[in-house]
Amino acid sequence: MRKAVRAGALVCLAAVAGPVLGAVPAAPAGAATSGDGVEAAVEAFASGEVVHTDGGAGEDGAGPSERARAEQVEDYARARLESADVAVRAEILAEGDPESAAERTAVRVGRPGLYVAAVRDGADAAAEPRFGWSWVGPAAVTDGELEDHFAASAGGPLERVAGVVDLIDRDLRGAVRRAAEAGKRVYVDPSIEEGFPGAAADALTRRLGGLEDVRVAVIPALAAAADGQGADELAEEMLAPLGGGGSALLAQWRDGAFELTPATGEEGLEPSEITPVLPEGATGAQGELGAAVASFAGAVDGGVVEDAREGLADGHLYVHPLAATDLEEGDAEKVDAALAEREERDGRGEPVRVAVVPQGAFLETGGTGPGDDALAAAVAQGADGPVAVYAVDGTGAITGYPVKGGEDVGGNWGSLEGAVFFGKVEDSVRESLDGLLVELGGRDVLGTGQGGPTAGGEASGDGDLGEALSSATGWALPWVGGGAAVVLLVLFLRRRFGGKRTPPTAAGRRGRTE
Repeated sequence: MRKAVRAGALVCLAAVAGPVLGAVPAAPAGAATSGDGVEAAVEAFASGEVVHTDGGAGEDGAGPSERARAEQVEDYARARLESADVAVRAEILAEGDPESAAERTAVRVGRPGLYVAAVRDGADAAAEPRFGWSWVGPAAVTDGELEDHFAASAGGPLERVAGVVDLIDRDLRGAVRRAAEAGKRVYVDPSIEEGFPGAAADALTRRLGGLEDVRVAVIPALAAAADGQGADELAEEMLAPLGGGGSALLAQWRDGAFELTPATGEEGLEPSEITPVLPEGATGAQGELGAAVASFAGAVDGGVVEDAREGLADGHLYVHPLAATDLEEGDAEKVDAALAEREERDGRGEPVRVAVVPQGAFLETGGTGPGDDALAAAVAQGADGPVAVYAVDGTGAITGYPVKGGEDVGGNWGSLEGAVFFGKVEDSVRESLDGLLVELGGRDVLGTGQGGPTAGGEASGDGDLGEALSSATGWALPWVGGGAAVVLLVLFLRRRFGGKRTPPTAAGRRGRTE
């Protein structure tokens, strides 16, 4: 543990040196030439700032995204420190002794509160920072508590200093409880919203759709509590106003990402069942936290499969409101009409129906994952033909695409499974639906140009397939017949689209010459 240096006994000295509270006393002999950044920190704190960085944040050589992330963290930390009941000021230095720096800064500024200096030697962002602190006025927590906090907390220097606020004020748990009791579906700590625009409460609330028995809280990392209450216990407390059917998600900003803790009532799923559906952590990047909330909502809804069945009873395409997709206004209607037109044109008597659902829907079926056939079988109950299901995560990426029936629907591959597999683009539902229409023997109606260059053509080395493979791989391929052409095509498409299922065993595109 690093020794803490306290300067409470030096308040009078600071007051004498600076008769006006905001004035900066002259630097002690030798301090101005130390080169450790204390001088600039004193000026910043005297002007009302609570954060000063002097090149110690490890940003040298960082790329634009890393610099942008560092700016977000600084905005968050500044807002958090400004909200503190007991003033906390943080100086992040590139070199020097943090204990000495904190003491000298406290003496010269003289304003009541806690002064924390952090030194990260060099520009390595992974280097462990060293901390020192000093109080002006009565200490709100003990040196031992501060030592334990900095030793146990994770993240960069500013993140760790921001965590001191909850250690002193104990404000986060109470704010979360009050928000849950007041009926707020989403509570976001003001400092989080200030630093991370993607964590705005209104935007996260929209990702919950029409779910009511749910609570979400987004907060800074909880400081260790004397009563031992941690994230799991707080998430469970959020359920209190909801009863046995409620669900809650606690997101803490910890070590550069939001740590997600779900909780469920006795009538719902176990939290351990929901956790695999959630991302391991959501960084502060735009949209990532929203994607995590969307994944959570799809997992706890409980009625996605039933909604999909009802939707397919009335149409050929159903897109669940909680499914995150890149579909634009009017797209669903165009695809629905195209599938209906195909049914009328072919007259096969087995209309193809398609559902787009959040990936967590598989939890309602007893399946093992979003690609499990149990999901398609559950959605297809009562349908008058084959059904394809696209399961998507909170970012809109397709994580599963099971099919029920459709072994002889025609099209380029003969089966619905083949059409889904070869028409899929993993990060786009829009392009995948267009690709499906083309592989079923129709045309793309959304203007994405999907479906591959071989639609309706033959697998000839001089034709479209040869051109496609040659273009994508740089190989000039002679005529390849039989199963070899299919193998090469499957490898090409799996490499391009990252398919996770075993490709259907089809003889190849209809009309191909052996």
